[in-house]
Amino acid sequence: MFGSASTASPANQTAVAYVRAQAERKRRRDEGRIRNALRDAGISADVGELCAGLRRVATLTINFHPDRIAGDGRSVVEALRVDGVYRSQFETRISSGGLTAYLGGDRDRWEERLFGGAYQASGVGAAERPRYGGLDLLNLANGACPRFGSCHLRLNQAALTRATFFVGDSVTLPDDGGVFDRLEPVLAGLLERVARGDDLGRRLTVQSLVEHLRGRETGWQAPAMSHAIDAFLEAQIHGPVTLTDDVQDLVIDPSFRGSATAEALLQAAELYGFRVRWNAGSQLAADEIPLEEPLLPESRRWAAFCAGGRAAALASSVVDRFAPDAGHLDAAALGAAAASVVREPQAWESWPDSEDALTRLKDLWHILIVYGHPAEG
Repeated sequence: MFGSASTASPANQTAVAYVRAQAERKRRRDEGRIRNALRDAGISADVGELCAGLRRVATLTINFHPDRIAGDGRSVVEALRVDGVYRSQFETRISSGGLTAYLGGDRDRWEERLFGGAYQASGVGAAERPRYGGLDLLNLANGACPRFGSCHLRLNQAALTRATFFVGDSVTLPDDGGVFDRLEPVLAGLLERVARGDDLGRRLTVQSLVEHLRGRETGWQAPAMSHAIDAFLEAQIHGPVTLTDDVQDLVIDPSFRGSATAEALLQAAELYGFRVRWNAGSQLAADEIPLEEPLLPESRRWAAFCAGGRAAALASSVVDRFAPDAGHLDAAALGAAAASVVREPQAWESWPDSEDALTRLKDLWHILIVYGHPAEG
């Protein structure tokens, strides 16, 4: 069950096989966890039926910021349009998470733990490293992992068979990992998280999740924007992700309408033959940014950034410099600011360094997801 096996390297196949073996080893335990979660919710359901439902509703998405500048000086969308390939963090040397994708870095160590050392074997190159995305079960209009980008690719079914899935961010080295034909660990972890109140951005309950997996009408079939930044099922796609073979849809944030970024995205869609959709987007006026640290169930760096009005001050500066006509913060304004940090570092001399400035712009993006309101529709 390994899609696009002709392009999968031995390291790719070893990584997927390792996660499958771990899932198989813990299968009985995880089936018991699923039954316990269902019992606690007063639900009678067959484990196999629910795993089959998970496979039926699942879509792989890859969120990305199209206007960020990669290590070779090109924007992400320029590289996509010209190369026709979505590259790994180890190749681009950029990330919407942590910048640790290098030998001996945190990302390298996490992958060693998650995939049994498959990518640390002699001769394995950067191009073989997995691409990161999310498993969308609820038709999220801004993708499964909006924290990692304003636009997203929706991949075809074949890509699912060469992916691995974990309940939680790989930063935390999650234990519940599976593959498309062995999803018991994913379902067990998902049910337990939902029971604890993690709703994946759609006000999900154990009951409504089970109904959804059974194919019954729940309302989750209609697209909706997620305001959650930490509630996602992480996916890693092993082997190349090509725009021709693997992409079914491209979803674009409306803040890019009429821009060179949108034009390049539309050209890529026409060139490589996938569909284009637009989501509702997200925007905030600078005076809508929280002025104090919001009360949250867990500590977040960006929440502390709100204290004392620091986030609002940066938002106001970004709007004034990069979106004076629009008058609000959105994905395009933040992207223009991030590009400026890379290409005009002298304009950001008030920041300790360019990495700090990019981190704070990333914080503003997370705030925009959580507090933003639709730009369209």
